[in-house]
Amino acid sequence: MIFPELPPEWSELLAELGATENDHLVTKHARSAFTRTGLDEWLRDRDVTQVVVSGITTSSSVESTVRDAHELGYSVTVATDAVTDVDGAAHDHTLTKVYPLIAETGPTKLVLAALAVAS
Repeated sequence: MIFPELPPEWSELLAELGATENDHLVTKHARSAFTRTGLDEWLRDRDVTQVVVSGITTSSSVESTVRDAHELGYSVTVATDAVTDVDGAAHDHTLTKVYPLIAETGPTKLVLAALAVAS
């Protein structure tokens, strides 16, 4: 598959996301956000024990990140309405069969409410 050349600013975050200098931008090199990115070390340096995961390809990249986070000992939460997949059956399978074994799941509204209570 040949990919079109992307403009230089293609990876810039939208201003609406409200990114700050305290945010950590990860450039992925593989399916998992933990593979060769230094993310695990960055989180551990800050005593992070809980991660919330969202993203594209529920059954591939998101699942790889969730599995790695779980294996690395993090408490993992998946915002179920903040993940998607081109394959609806794979998406549903991952949400209902895989994630419940290794993560907490719930819609973004509930995840944000739980984070607000915890902080």
